[in-house]
Amino acid sequence: MLYMVIEKYKNKEYRIIDILSEYNINTSDSELIKILPAFMIEEKCEYCGSNLYQKISSRSASDLAEKNIYCEYCGHIVSTNIFRKKCKCLGCQNKKNKEIEKKKQEILKLIINNESYFREILKDAYNRGRISENIYNSIEMILFLC
Repeated sequence: MLYMVIEKYKNKEYRIIDILSEYNINTSDSELIKILPAFMIEEKCEYCGSNLYQKISSRSASDLAEKNIYCEYCGHIVSTNIFRKKCKCLGCQNKKNKEIEKKKQEILKLIINNESYFREILKDAYNRGRISENIYNSIEMILFLC
C-alpha cells in the first residue's frame, strides 16, 4: 500500500486529495509529503558503502531542487544542489582536510621552488609598510626553516 501511495504521489496525474481518500489517510493534502517515508535507492554511500535513502520531493519542487539523498548509517548527505551547505559527516570532513593539506603542500612546494622571488616580494611589502615587522620576521623564519 505504501509503495502505491508514493508512486501515485510522484505521478502528478493523481490528485493528492484522491490519494488520501483512496487509502483512507487522515491528513491534509499539504501534510502528506511530511509523513511519507524516505525510500532506499540503488546508490551506495561513497564513505561506508551502505545503501542511500531519498526523501520524497514535493510536487512543486523544481528539477533543480535538492534531491534529499542521505546515508542513514554514517549521516553523509549527497548534495545535488551547488547552493546547498556542504555535508558535515566524518567522511566529508576527512576529505576536506586532505584537500586542504594537499593545497598547503602545493603552496609550500611553490614557495620552496621560488624562495628568492618570495623573499624579494616579502622585503618589498615590508619596506612599503604593507606588512608588519612581526609578520615579516615570521615569514622569514618559515622560509629559513624550509
